Amino acid sequence: MKVMIISVGGTPEPLIESIKNRCPDFVYFIASQETNPIIGKIVENTNLDIGKYRSAIIDDAESIIEAYEISRDIIRKIKKEYPTARIFINHTGGTKSMSAGIVLAGSEYGCSFVYVGGEKRDKGGVGIVTEGMIVKDEQYPYYLIAEKNLTRAIDYFNRYQYDTSINILKSIIDRLVDDSEKSKQLQITATILIDFIILIKNIDRFRFRKIEYRGQNRYALGIVNDVIKRLEMVGFSSDILRNIDDYLKISKDYFRGLQEGDPKIILCELINNAERRISEGKYDDAIARLYRAFELIAQIKLQEYGLDDLSDKKFTLKDLENRGVDVEKYKDCVDEKGKLKLGLKKKFELLKDLGWDNADDIYLENKKIWELLSKRNNSIMAHGLEPIDMKSTMDLFSEVEKIAKDMVKDYDWIKEIGKFPTL
Repeated sequence: MKVMIISVGGTPEPLIESIKNRCPDFVYFIASQETNPIIGKIVENTNLDIGKYRSAIIDDAESIIEAYEISRDIIRKIKKEYPTARIFINHTGGTKSMSAGIVLAGSEYGCSFVYVGGEKRDKGGVGIVTEGMIVKDEQYPYYLIAEKNLTRAIDYFNRYQYDTSINILKSIIDRLVDDSEKSKQLQITATILIDFIILIKNIDRFRFRKIEYRGQNRYALGIVNDVIKRLEMVGFSSDILRNIDDYLKISKDYFRGLQEGDPKIILCELINNAERRISEGKYDDAIARLYRAFELIAQIKLQEYGLDDLSDKKFTLKDLENRGVDVEKYKDCVDEKGKLKLGLKKKFELLKDLGWDNADDIYLENKKIWELLSKRNNSIMAHGLEPIDMKSTMDLFSEVEKIAKDMVKDYDWIKEIGKFPTL
């Protein structure tokens, strides 16, 4: 379906010619009070049925803003009623302000443009067409706006606003309808960016294995390999794509570790995630992640003693007896399946019983860490009503990271390659 939006001036002939030449299925006229009667002449000379056109009156024909707003509302209405319609903007008639307003609205929505020129004009060749009218088509180079919107999308990504970024990129793709090479390159960039952001968004939400991607559930590493392969096929048409490729290739082992559930890699990701929340000022979210990281440190250490506290195959009292541990104080921690479920304090007590000398310094006799963790417990995100302040969050971050560096070989390098890139 073809719809033409026409700004009406005092001369009907060019507008009549454009309708006869392009044969739109529907026409919207935008006229001023003075040019409204011209619509009747156009309808009469083009045999437009009464149900095939509508008109809107602009109060101030010298207002670009009013012309833009009326045109924008008409375009939105068309897209709602006829989602697949191709919209043509005829900016031949009307005041210069009306033409400017209708063009601004049309360019924002990726419309095509129609202009009636000619071989001869009055006023020394610069006025109204008098002979040999020529209807000219032009697709507005939406990529000029798309490039700005791409920058906006990247800015939102860099601020961890992933859904907003994806929505902007989808809008860019929808509006890049011309066949120019520039538009094709922008479509490729936007499409790959969406896939990359889907991956990053899920990692940020701790979804390492079951990620909804192109209608399927995929593992993180599968998406990494897919994006890298596509980048190799299309080449690097922008620094953005090159940055994505560099990041994914450097971080492949990191994604593999997340996907396979490597607790030390996940520990680094929890700390990275907390750091992102701190940068956003979301201290309650950050401290919740740090609390989990602290508990994971204990679970990693238990794993080193051969005790699994990270899956359904949790250890039993018998496992503790086999390691020479007095099980009396752990009997009340046994669940209905005979597995041990230990709280944070009990985990560190067990580690001490197993011979880990650092259990006291790290937690059992560390009053500073008690105080920091108690603030989390009393926060509104846990069991109390108080928000977490920045200093408490930063203090806990420092404590957790200090311990993690002793626990994880090459901690600084692993944490660094796991940081999300700034595009």
